[in-house]
Amino acid sequence: MSKSTFKGFIARNSDGALRLFLNRPVRDHGGWSAPRFRGSLELTIEGYKELRWEDEPIEVTLTIES
Repeated sequence: MSKSTFKGFIARNSDGALRLFLNRPVRDHGGWSAPRFRGSLELTIEGYKELRWEDEPIEVTLTIES
């Protein structure tokens, strides 16, 4: 089994969607966007319920196992 680890940011959009970004995102018209990376991944995990739209993104370290 191999592991890859990287840092990213998690933020919640105004519609409640939890999103993962590789670069620090900025608030933009009800959502977050990352200036140098045009995409994000919607997370369907149960964690981070305390994270709200009004909060700043939080930095996370992710480990992917395959």
